[in-house]
Amino acid sequence: MLGTKASLRLITNLINMKEVRGMEANMWLTTLSFIKDPTKEMLNEVKPLISSEDSEEAMLGVSSLVYAYCKKNECENDVDIASIVASIEDKIGVGCHVDKNNLGKVIRSLRSLGNAGFVSNAIRTISNCMTKRENPTEVRLLLYKPSVRDDVMAIFRNKDEDSELRIASYQALMTCPSDNVLSRVRNVLESEEVNQVGSYVWSHLTNLMETSSPLKQEIKNIINDQALKKEFDLEKLKYSRNYEGSFFLEKLNTGASIDSNVVWSSKSFLPRSAMTNITFDLFGHSVNLLEIGGRMEGLEYFLESYFGPNGYFQENDVKEVTKQNIKGISNTKMEDIDRQFDTESDSLKGDLYMRVFGNELLFTRFTGLSDITDGKSINILDILTALAKKQEYSFTQSYVFLDSSVIIPTMAGFPLNLTIDGSATVDLRASGKMDLTKITDRSPSLSLDGYMKPSGAVQINSMMSVDAFVTKSGMKMVSTMHSSSSLEGHVELKNGKVLSAQIKTPFDKMEVFNIKTAFFTVHRESEREQKMITANRQTKKVCSGDKLAKITGLELCAELQYPNASLIADAPYFPMTGPVSAGLTLLKRDTHASYNMEYKFVKDKQEARARVAFSTPGSNVDRELSFDCLVRSDPLLEISMISPWKRVSVRGALVGDNQQKQVAGRIVIDDRDEYSVTGEWIRTRKGQLYTYNPYIEIIIPNMENIRLSSSVEYVVGKSFNGELTVKGLSKQPIQSKVNLISKKAMSSMKTSISFEPGKDYSFESRLQNTQTKKATKLMPYLSIRTPKEEVTALGGSMEYKSGSLIL
Repeated sequence: MLGTKASLRLITNLINMKEVRGMEANMWLTTLSFIKDPTKEMLNEVKPLISSEDSEEAMLGVSSLVYAYCKKNECENDVDIASIVASIEDKIGVGCHVDKNNLGKVIRSLRSLGNAGFVSNAIRTISNCMTKRENPTEVRLLLYKPSVRDDVMAIFRNKDEDSELRIASYQALMTCPSDNVLSRVRNVLESEEVNQVGSYVWSHLTNLMETSSPLKQEIKNIINDQALKKEFDLEKLKYSRNYEGSFFLEKLNTGASIDSNVVWSSKSFLPRSAMTNITFDLFGHSVNLLEIGGRMEGLEYFLESYFGPNGYFQENDVKEVTKQNIKGISNTKMEDIDRQFDTESDSLKGDLYMRVFGNELLFTRFTGLSDITDGKSINILDILTALAKKQEYSFTQSYVFLDSSVIIPTMAGFPLNLTIDGSATVDLRASGKMDLTKITDRSPSLSLDGYMKPSGAVQINSMMSVDAFVTKSGMKMVSTMHSSSSLEGHVELKNGKVLSAQIKTPFDKMEVFNIKTAFFTVHRESEREQKMITANRQTKKVCSGDKLAKITGLELCAELQYPNASLIADAPYFPMTGPVSAGLTLLKRDTHASYNMEYKFVKDKQEARARVAFSTPGSNVDRELSFDCLVRSDPLLEISMISPWKRVSVRGALVGDNQQKQVAGRIVIDDRDEYSVTGEWIRTRKGQLYTYNPYIEIIIPNMENIRLSSSVEYVVGKSFNGELTVKGLSKQPIQSKVNLISKKAMSSMKTSISFEPGKDYSFESRLQNTQTKKATKLMPYLSIRTPKEEVTALGGSMEYKSGSLIL
C-alpha cells in the first residue's frame, strides 16, 4: 500500500463495491496498521468502512490509524476523531446489552476502541460493558485501563467476582500504576483468599522486583520499598502465573524482555487464557515487537461430554472412534450427541489475537465446532491418509518494514537528508510425513519423519547525505542480521512396545545468529567501504568448551568484534565508531551422523523386559548409554548398565520353598571385577522346636571369600540358642553365641564372642525366683569376662516375708 489519501480512497471503494473481498480484503485492511504518519484526510477516507457490511473486519485497521494519528496530534477536541470513535461505539449499542446475536460485534468494537487508545468520549459505554455482571465474561475481560480505573479497582477488590476477571482488572491497573494503586494492591494481596488471584499477583510482583527492563524500573523501585508479606508460590500447573525474562546492556543501551501470562479460572480445570509479549529496548525507546494470545472456554465440558466416564465415547469406543464412520463425523451427528447427553457444542468457544508494534493486526473468534470446520464434515480417515503421505512445504516472504526520511535545510543552501529503510526476508522449508493410521490399534504404532530448515535475514540501511541535485555525498551504514538452522529426525512407535527416536546432527557449522555492520562513503552513485577506527580493535570469543563437546559432540561459540574508541577523545559515539560483528555459532566436533534414543518395554505372563538407550553411531567418542532390565517369575532379575565410564551387569535369582531357599547374586564391573553373593536358608520344625540354618558367602576381588554360617534353635516361649561363625574377615574365624532361657524359676541370658579360639569375651546375667506361701526370694547375678580376667561379678539375694524385707 502506498499510504496516501488516494490509495485509501481506492481501497475503500473496492471493498464497499465488493470487488475485493474475503482474504484479500482482510490483508488490505491489515496493512492500515503500518501507515506511519496518517493524515486527517486519510482517516476521513476510511471512515465509511466502519458502516459497511464488513465493518467488523475494518474496525481494527481504522482504529490503528486513529492511534497513529493521535500519537502526534491533539485529538481531545477533534470532531472528526470523535466521529470515528462514535461510529465504533454505536456498534455496541446504548447500555451495552449483550446477547448471542451481537456478542461478536460488541467484542470487536471494544477491542477496536482499545486499539485506538483515544476513548475519552466512550468511557461510559466501556464502563457499562465492564460492570454489568450479566454480560458474558469475554466481554467484561476487555478492560480499558486508565480512564475507568475506579471501576477496575472495584472489580479487583471484589472477591465474589470470577478470578479470571479479577486478574484482568489487576493487569489493567498495573499498566501505569501510582503509589496509591500499588499500596491498595498490596493490601488486597495480604488478605487474599482466592489462590488463583493470589498466585498471579504474587508472581507478577515478584517478577517486577527482579526485572531488568528499563520500562519497569520506576514500578520496581516503588515495589522494592516494602517486602511482600504473603507468598503464593503455588503449583504452576494449577494456578495462574506471570512469567518474565529480561536483560539490559547499559553500555549499548539495548535490551529485551519476554513476558507471558497463563491464567486459570476457578470454574475450569484447564487454563482459560495465555499470552506472550516480546519487547525490545533500543536507545531509550521501548518497542513492543510482538504479542500473541488467546482464550478458550468450554473445552472441559466438550471433552467430558464426549470422552468422560458418562460420555458418548466409552473407554472401548474411544479406540474405535476413527473407524466407526469412514465418511467422517458430521455436524449433524455431533448435534445428535448434544441432544442425547444434554450438552452443546457451542459451549466451546475461544479467540486468538496478534499485535505488532502495539497495534492489533489480527483477531479471530469461534463458537462451536461449526466455526472451526466451516460447517463441513470431519473426515478423519482422509486426514490420517493425507498425513501418512510425504508432504513438502516451502515459504519465502520478503517485505519492507521500515522506510523513513527527514530532510533538514542547511545554511549552505543544500538539504541534509537522513534516510533509513529496513527489509526482511523469511524462508522456511519443511518436509515430512506422519503415519497415525494404526495409533488406535490394540498395539498402537506410529511413524513421524521430517525436517525443517528455517532461515531469516534483516537488513537496515541508514544514510546521511548532502544532496546538491546534480551530485550527492554522504555516509552510509548497513546493518545485517542473519539466522539459519535446521532440524531433521525420525520417531517411531512399534506395537506400543518399542519407541525409538533419531535426531540428525546439524551441519559442520550452523549460524544460530549473526549480526554485523559496515560503513560506506557515498559519492554520486558509487559507494566505497570504510574501515573507520581500526586502532585497539577488540575481539572476544567464548565457547562452551571441551567438556560439553565431549558429552554432546557439539560446541557453541559466541564471538564479538568491535572497535574500542574509549581512549580517543574526538571519537564518534557508538555505533559510528566502526564495523561491529557478533555471532552465535553451533559447531560439530565429532563424526557422528545422529543421536539415537530407544525405549522398549515388553511384558508377558513369564517375564518383563525394559530397555532405555542413547547412542551416537559413527562417533569417535563413545557416548553409548543403556539400561536393560529383565524380571522373570522364577524369580530372576538381570540388570545391565553401559556407559562411557563403567559397565555393570547384575544378576540375581531366588529358588526354593518355605523349608529351604537359595539366593544367588552377581555384579560384574567392566567385564573384569566380579562380586557375588550366595546364600541358603534351611528351616526345620519338631513340635515347638524350630531350627534355622542360614549360610552366606561373599566373593570380592582381591580378597579372601567371606563366609557366614549360623545355627538357630528356638523353643516358643522357653529358649533361644544361636551361633554365628564368620570366616574371611580376619586370620581366625570370628564366633559368637547367644543363649536365652525363660523358666518359671529362672531367667538367664549369656552371650559370647571370640576372635581367637579359646579367648572369649562373655556377658552373663540371670535371675532366680523362689516363691513359697510365706516368702518370695530373688537371687540376681551379673558377670562380665575377658580372655584374661573376670571384669565384673555381682550377686546377691533379696527375700520378702510378710511385713519385712531381708537383703
